[in-house]
Amino acid sequence: MAIPIVVPKPVPKPGTPKNLRIRQRLFPKAESLVFKNTAGGFVSFPILVRRLLKYLKPKELEMLVYLWLRTDKYYLCYPTVDEIASELGLENTSRVKKTIRELETASLVQTRTSQGRMYFLVLDPRHALKKLHDEGKLEEEELGEINELLEKLKHPPIDSHKK
Repeated sequence: MAIPIVVPKPVPKPGTPKNLRIRQRLFPKAESLVFKNTAGGFVSFPILVRRLLKYLKPKELEMLVYLWLRTDKYYLCYPTVDEIASELGLENTSRVKKTIRELETASLVQTRTSQGRMYFLVLDPRHALKKLHDEGKLEEEELGEINELLEKLKHPPIDSHKK
């Protein structure tokens, strides 16, 4: 008869955040497997974007994530259309240009051209959600849920008054 081996649980330090305790317990090697955002090379991505997912086409989401990953602390980036196409594995630039226009129409980005270069400003997703609400695509109940989330995150709510 085999003798069961009991593996002792690591004892977390007092004051260890709950999710870190869970990670240490369930994924003991996680520290060597995850990207350490404290070392740089990391951008924040708004939790609110998850409420937009069902409204975005896959190519729009891909482009939005790409642009967000390229932004600096001012939410500005300026990759060339050729560079975007290359990094996204697209054969031509016409799809890139079309998707950029779709993101502008959705109030997710703004573009400006200066001295032959296109600049992108990635917008707060509240603008896109407000537009969806104003167009009747986002129901009042869902907007209420989004505003509850914004309140928890200590961000201003989206105005529910249509234009």
